[in-house]
Amino acid sequence: MFDQGYPFQGTYVAAWDGATIVALAVHYSNNVMVVQAPQSLTPIVRMAASESRRPVMAVQGPWPQVEAAVGALGIAPRNKFVGKPQSLSTLDMGKLQVPEVMGRGEVTARKATMDDIPTLVSWISEMHVQSNGATDSPELRDYVEQELQQQVQASGLFVAETDHIVATACYEIWSPPTVKIGSVYAPPEYKDKGYAACAVYAALELARSHGVQRAAILCDRNNMALQRSYRAMGFMAPNDYGVLRYAG
Repeated sequence: MFDQGYPFQGTYVAAWDGATIVALAVHYSNNVMVVQAPQSLTPIVRMAASESRRPVMAVQGPWPQVEAAVGALGIAPRNKFVGKPQSLSTLDMGKLQVPEVMGRGEVTARKATMDDIPTLVSWISEMHVQSNGATDSPELRDYVEQELQQQVQASGLFVAETDHIVATACYEIWSPPTVKIGSVYAPPEYKDKGYAACAVYAALELARSHGVQRAAILCDRNNMALQRSYRAMGFMAPNDYGVLRYAG
């Protein structure tokens, strides 16, 4: 598939040892670069950015590689990127379990619609402020709104609700046979109630219905309640990972 800039598409660059891929960098249409490159990191991240012709606004992967990639790209000083090591958990879709609160019928989850966007703009803008050091501004909210609209159009945005919306999640990367979940958020009054896991479950269930076999998700290493929710859904124990986002 050619990279035409549509949601979830990306430019892939790999390093090979004979017939074996030994390093990979992908620059996705949302300007996020993902690396898995224990070797040959510098040439493949530079080539991915050159071939995609898009700005690199975030880099994610194993934490040492993320920091090395930002330096190799040379797009801005390291202090212009914010982020910290996180936990990456993976899931075999055959082991996906329904979240407890969803199983009890306390919460439902569904694909988001355009009507949900006004609420979600405020939430995701706050998430950027909390997690990425962004400044809440009209420009940030315009950017978030455009991104959410694209996700709705691509059937990639999900919400959990009781009698109102209580959490959200989206596909950050769709690259069968694997999908990565991103922008998992519940407002402070709904945290630690299992609601965020319900939005994640809706995304995973749809992906599984399309034949996706594995999923990945990031979580703050200090958020033990959310990590427990993910493990209850079938996610494996986490590994060190991280994201650096441009905040200049």
